Amino acid sequence: MRSEFLRDENGNLRKSISCVYFLVYSGERIKIGCSANLMQRVYELGQSMRLVSFYPIQMIGYIEFNEDLIYKAEKRMHHKFARLKIKGDYFHHHPTITEFVENNCEVRCDVFNDLLQTRNGSGHRG
Repeated sequence: MRSEFLRDENGNLRKSISCVYFLVYSGERIKIGCSANLMQRVYELGQSMRLVSFYPIQMIGYIEFNEDLIYKAEKRMHHKFARLKIKGDYFHHHPTITEFVENNCEVRCDVFNDLLQTRNGSGHRG
């Protein structure tokens, strides 16, 4: 885990990270989404999922892009994994995606998972 990418030159958490992100929901689905502000998006997802799901959400990685490229990059990821698509931003949890994340994401970070678990209302970290 290379959490130093999440910190600015003073060691503080960066407030805005533009990226395509990969989240695992209940171990069965992967959400491939994008955000111009990852910290805010993680907060929002944690809040909304706490209302509809008892299962933890886990961030498995993200790839940073310039803000003007994130939608194009997300579309490219959706196209790349189209055969695994369930609906919308959701894909089957498959080794093809997890291997891509392991080989291409800049960061797989516990900071976001801690935030997601706190927002999910569970102290459980899987």
